[in-house]
Amino acid sequence: MVRRAVRKNTEPAQRVRTMKRPHPPKNQIISQQVSGISPTWDSMARQLRLGDRIVKQFRRPAPNQELILAAFQEESWPSQIWDPLPRVTGRSSKTRRQVAIRHLNAAQYTPIIRFYGNGGDMICWRLA
Repeated sequence: MVRRAVRKNTEPAQRVRTMKRPHPPKNQIISQQVSGISPTWDSMARQLRLGDRIVKQFRRPAPNQELILAAFQEESWPSQIWDPLPRVTGRSSKTRRQVAIRHLNAAQYTPIIRFYGNGGDMICWRLA
């Protein structure tokens, strides 16, 4: 998605183009790997933790979000996984994935984990 913004106090014809990054900068990926900190998903308590901090807790069922977190936990938190959500007739997989990612990032007690899509069928995470 390309955003165009007009700078104030400049010539009206001059525009600035900014692009959203589809994935984190390389230095963040490296620092994430070096630090050795990985989140943990406790499906019984329905808590997403980073170290001793509770990042997010689910009080009500959120099957798509919980399935994504369970897939990350099962694979020992790699930086990205294939979309684990099952196909549903009449619903777009891309839309379901985007909504689940948006809700994973929303209402975190401590917003230190960021989930995002890579523009394909992958779901990624990084430290915020």
